[in-house]
Amino acid sequence: TVYIAIIPLVMFSAGFVTSFLMKFINRKAGRKATYLLGAAIGLAAAIWVFYGAGDGVPGLFFRKYGIFCAAVLFGAGGSTVLVTSLSLTAELIGENCGSAAFVYGAMSFTDKVSNGLAVMVIQRYIPCLKCCVACKWYFRDVLFYASAAAAILGAAATLTLIPFKVVQRRSEERRVGKECRSRWS
Repeated sequence: TVYIAIIPLVMFSAGFVTSFLMKFINRKAGRKATYLLGAAIGLAAAIWVFYGAGDGVPGLFFRKYGIFCAAVLFGAGGSTVLVTSLSLTAELIGENCGSAAFVYGAMSFTDKVSNGLAVMVIQRYIPCLKCCVACKWYFRDVLFYASAAAAILGAAATLTLIPFKVVQRRSEERRVGKECRSRWS
């Protein structure tokens, strides 16, 4: 309970700092590679939580210091995945300005519904937490499996985009942006 406000602050700070690095990485490696990097960082955070939290000396280190490493990894990975997925979506929409609002709205709706369902399932199956050893690690396991699955699924979806060219030239993006703005006004 000591770290109840510090851990989210560390996560958000790591995400904020990472957002400055993304522009450079996007230019050098591309958006798909940046997304895959973010997914790998998120997967590393999940693995760190799964193997770091435990009884004994490693568990004590994790609860005192290692939790901050996990928070940094989750913050950096989450920020990278979120920002890069939004920029990939904008590129996929391209010149189809008429459908842009629908696409972003559908993405937002799907995000909210899936997160709500996940929270409901997690809360529905909370065990006694003290009756057995398996119950003791329920939240660690949920954090590991949910985060790892999301990172792996996102990376797999991004890998399917590799054969396709998504990126437009900067001048083309500006021209399309001006056309969209003139249609909307």
